[in-house]
Amino acid sequence: MAQVWHPPPELNIELEPVNKIEPKIGRLVLFPSYSWHSTVPFNEGERLVVAFDVARTNKRIN
Repeated sequence: MAQVWHPPPELNIELEPVNKIEPKIGRLVLFPSYSWHSTVPFNEGERLVVAFDVARTNKRIN
């Protein structure tokens, strides 16, 4: 499970996550990197994590 907008424990801020996302086969979850986020450990299956940046430009790609 992924938790979005959940502060890390070392900050000692007791806030519930805004969203909890259950894993599903084929599910893609995107959110801004500046949001607090974490994952809950699991024992079965495989997790793939990819980090990337997106930059907006005014150029057209043909």
